Amino acid sequence: MSVAHTADCLLPYIDHGLSAVQHTELARIIAFHELVEVVLGDIPAYTNLINGKRVSSRVDAERSLRSVPPAKRERIASDFIWLFLREKQRQSMETVQRYLGEPRSQLSVFFRTLDKIDPIISVWRYLHHYRNSLGDSGDEFFKNMRDFFDNPDVRSYIETNIENTQLLELVDVFQNRALAKEYYKNKNCFMQRKKALKLPIDVFVKIIEGHSLFHNVK
Repeated sequence: MSVAHTADCLLPYIDHGLSAVQHTELARIIAFHELVEVVLGDIPAYTNLINGKRVSSRVDAERSLRSVPPAKRERIASDFIWLFLREKQRQSMETVQRYLGEPRSQLSVFFRTLDKIDPIISVWRYLHHYRNSLGDSGDEFFKNMRDFFDNPDVRSYIETNIENTQLLELVDVFQNRALAKEYYKNKNCFMQRKKALKLPIDVFVKIIEGHSLFHNVK
């Protein structure tokens, strides 16, 4: 539910251009896409794993998955899930596939943007959850997470497809390694940047801290 949470936090504050009906369709896209990721595993696209990491992360299939283009990979997983759905749910999934089959459509672009931002947001949630538990500076953690901060694809995608300055600011903040290190030491660090940010600081804080890193399934 991470992508959905970020969408809920952002929609009231950014110029997204989506209608109320499209809000509902965005929720449908997020829900069914997350089902696909349950099957495929949510492996960050920018991070290439060596064999040792594949074994320790228990994602041995990652090498095979990377040999299949992402769009085709998602289509195969969607078709597999479709087999187990009821007719109404199948119609919903087919609607989602139609939306995502139009990569330049407003809904598809906005969803892809949220999905691309989500991994780096998760890193910040780790910093919040494990504050003071990753060493004084968290240097080892930041070293291991460097791909998330360095990945240029997220900003490039927004610049190419949506040109939204508010979303660009969101990416610039969350990919700011120095700010992330500051946040690890001081959860109130966003207050010091209040005047420099276009988006309310409450949006950044709520995106990070308003969604639990772990969920207990009863």
